[in-house]
This record gives sequence, C-alpha cells and structure tokens, in this order.
Amino acid sequence: MGRGGGYLAGTLLVTPDVDHYPRYRTRPVQSWGRLGFIWIFYGLLFRHRGLSHNRILGPLTRIVYLSPLLLSLGLLLERSGLMPPAGALWGALAGYYLSQWLHLWLDGIPLRIERL
Repeated sequence: MGRGGGYLAGTLLVTPDVDHYPRYRTRPVQSWGRLGFIWIFYGLLFRHRGLSHNRILGPLTRIVYLSPLLLSLGLLLERSGLMPPAGALWGALAGYYLSQWLHLWLDGIPLRIERL
C-alpha cells in the first residue's frame, strides 16, 4: 500500500469534501457506491470548511470516524497473513495527509500554522 495507496485513498475516497454528504452527493461519496451512506453522520457532525478542513485535525477526524472499518480491515488482513509491515502503514498515513493538504491548498485555504 505505502504512500501511493494512502495518497490515492485520500484523493479519491476520503477527502475533506465528504462533509458535504447529507446536502450534496459529492464525487468522493459516490466513489463509495452503496457504502456512501456511512458519510451521512460525518456530514452532520462537521460543517463544510470547518474542523474537517483543518490541516492536522481534519484528516484525523476522518481516520477516527473510519476506525471501526479500518480495524476490521486490519484484522481481516492479519488473519489472512496479508498485513503490510508497519513502515508501509506509516507511509500510507503520510501519503494520506499529503493528499489532504494538497486538496486544501487547491481549495484556496492558505498554508499557515494553525492553532489546535
């Protein structure tokens, strides 16, 4: 998986724009197909361009929100013997954050040090 996989997942599936969902059918939500409904509650929790567009906490909120799904996937991969090494998982996290930061930059949100 590594950085490339994390970057692709962050670009195509888990973008800051999933917070639009109950109001609009966005491309990232449509990419989830029938599982797109899982973003309804996330969209109700976070207003667009609010905390979900924070450079550090925004991606973290989506990771925490998806943690039951990610943990289930991790258990499945571990039981099947296909679990990637920890270095690849850290690389995937780095690629995911990079995709989020590029998305925010393209949205016109300036690069600056944010207060947590």
